[in-house]
Amino acid sequence: MAQQQIPQQQQTPRERLMATAEAGKIDGLYECIKDDPHVLDGIDKIPFVDTPLHIAASAGHAHFALEIMRLNPSFSKKLNPEGLSPLDLALRKREDLDLPNREELSKLRKKFSQIIRQLINFDKELIRVKGRESFTPLHYVAEKGDINLLAEFLLACPESIMDRTIRAETALHIAVKNSKLEACKVLLGWLRRSLNLQLLNSEDEKGNTVQHIAVSNSEIEELKRRRLKERKLDQQIIREELFRIRTPDRAFSLANGPTSDVTSLIHST
Repeated sequence: MAQQQIPQQQQTPRERLMATAEAGKIDGLYECIKDDPHVLDGIDKIPFVDTPLHIAASAGHAHFALEIMRLNPSFSKKLNPEGLSPLDLALRKREDLDLPNREELSKLRKKFSQIIRQLINFDKELIRVKGRESFTPLHYVAEKGDINLLAEFLLACPESIMDRTIRAETALHIAVKNSKLEACKVLLGWLRRSLNLQLLNSEDEKGNTVQHIAVSNSEIEELKRRRLKERKLDQQIIREELFRIRTPDRAFSLANGPTSDVTSLIHST
């Protein structure tokens, strides 16, 4: 059953503010402040909450987001109940876009790219805000292999490359773990230029360096390839056996002979 929409005149200033953030109307923002000058402070007192900045960032309203961030800068680093910051939400919304119309998809991606850049231009430290499991925006773009944003984030906030998750993983650990080759190249290039190659020897909570993870991933991929090759070979043998079974001589010999070879053939699959 659809939730009945509350008439605007019956909404609290906070409810109207959230609706205004969803619509991206700056005039509406100031109307809410006129009605309740403490409306932003009231939201800020809640430890974990979807602020109007979270709402605006998710909806792609860059101007509204910048305006409310200017009025209340602390919103930019506040986490919602899912442990995500406004920048986290903008990044995820951009990544999750899926439209059949390529032109519309491109426009929306540019829209969210704009708000992401405006957020970090306002405060570069937003790249280092630790959300759920101490995942930062830099960790997220490394995980997704978004090399353009990865390079922009590193240029804007070089120190962010040192940040770790609760599993003691750096952005490089995460890129290697997810087999994001191009992201690894960007990160390694950055480490070389910044003469910070000692990060290559840093260990996660399991004592793994990025080299250990890379070797482990290679071994897993090799095992997968071997198993796939074995399955293809098994399928080929089955097809050949089925073909021979369909011939009269082969069918007669199977009907009158031992069946252990067929049984083992079935079990081999």
